[in-house]
Amino acid sequence: ARSAARDVMRYFDLAGPAHHEDEERHIFPALLKQPGAPLKALVRQLKSDHLQMTRQWAAVRADLDAVVEGNGALGADTLARWQTFAALYRGHIQAEDGQAYSAAQSLLDNEAQAAMGREMAARRGVR
Repeated sequence: ARSAARDVMRYFDLAGPAHHEDEERHIFPALLKQPGAPLKALVRQLKSDHLQMTRQWAAVRADLDAVVEGNGALGADTLARWQTFAALYRGHIQAEDGQAYSAAQSLLDNEAQAAMGREMAARRGVR
C-alpha cells in the first residue's frame, strides 16, 4: 500500500500537472480560436476541472501521505474524497478524449503537432 501510494503521489504531483499545462498551452488556445459556443464552453469546463483537481488533490495527497507513513485510516470520509476525485478525473478524461482532442487534432496540422511534442518534451527535460 505504501509503494502504491508513493506511485500515485508521483503521478499526480508530476505527470498530472504537466499534462494539464500541455492542454492549457496547446489544446485550449487552438479550441478557443474556433467560432461557436460549444468549444468555448468545453474549454471553460476543462479549465475549471483543472482548478478543482488541484484543490481536491491536496486533500487526497494528505490521505496518501498518511498511508506512506503507516498512519492511513481509510474511513468513510477518506473513501468519499477519493471517489469524488476519481469521478472528476473520469469526467474530465471523457471530455478530453471524446471532444477536445479530436477537435484539436483536426485544427493542428502535422507540423504544429510535432512542434507541440517538442515543446512538451523539452519542458520535461526529455531529448
